[in-house]
Amino acid sequence: MAKQQMGWIPPAERSDNQRAFCAEHDPPDFSSFKMESSELPERALCYDLELRALGRLMPRPRQVTGSCVGFSSSRSLSHAILGDAVLRGDMERIVLPHPLPSYGQGRKIGNFRGTGSGSYGSAQAKAVSQWGILPVDDPRLPAPKIVNGWAKWTKSQELEWSHPRAWPVDESNLAQDAKDYIVQTVARIRTTGEAADCSASGYGITLASSFGTAPRLVQNYLIGRHSRRWAHQMSCSGFDASEEAQIAGNTERLWAIDNQWGDSHGKCNVLSSYGVNGSFWVTDKTFAGIIDSGEVFAFSNTRGFPLRRIDWGDVGLSR
Repeated sequence: MAKQQMGWIPPAERSDNQRAFCAEHDPPDFSSFKMESSELPERALCYDLELRALGRLMPRPRQVTGSCVGFSSSRSLSHAILGDAVLRGDMERIVLPHPLPSYGQGRKIGNFRGTGSGSYGSAQAKAVSQWGILPVDDPRLPAPKIVNGWAKWTKSQELEWSHPRAWPVDESNLAQDAKDYIVQTVARIRTTGEAADCSASGYGITLASSFGTAPRLVQNYLIGRHSRRWAHQMSCSGFDASEEAQIAGNTERLWAIDNQWGDSHGKCNVLSSYGVNGSFWVTDKTFAGIIDSGEVFAFSNTRGFPLRRIDWGDVGLSR
């Protein structure tokens, strides 16, 4: 596999000001939000929501610089939008959030002084919950090229938009519109059980850590074990707790991890049945290690965390 751009800055590599920011602005734990107790579905995957809502998969952001925090955030927020529209019946347009302006705002908020690569989760969370997000088709923003389902910007565009100081559009011209679409609730996930609650309720999830992998196909599932070091942030599209998944991973459930490096991980038979490339699975144990060592956040786009479980009975595609 060709060398790929990372971009998540681990706590030990942050400046004193950035560590102080994280201590002050880290989102609350998900455990502070109550949810009704009910049985989890066998499968809760955002790919099912995409197909139900649109009849096709949404374009996925493809990073070319160390912009993983912004691009994975965009992907996870599209999950939250799908959850709002499909599962909760909100009347909102299903569209990919543009990854670049909120990423640039996150770097500004997180004490980065100019353009470049790299950010971290609490700064990005503050940006989308305080400054907001904009749709990918906003005419004031650079449009991506869509190739094989991937939304890709140029390296120069990513870097130009990595800090408002360099934006070709005045920040004030975007700020009010972005604030109309703030993400109302962000929470820190501490356990895989909490992550399962979030996935079953249609929330978006980002995961950042030093986890890296060279996934291998096991009984139709492309499963990643912790074998490399990536300072990197990705997103999670939910879980599969079917008997087939449990046997393949020797686990309670497998988690679908969406990367933003293009078609770089090989073919997964299960994911290919959805038309998904560039993703793989991790076991519950592996995901627990990512949670313990990194930063995992849940996002609810417009309504916070409602006090009820979603019925996935007529949503998931039977296989």
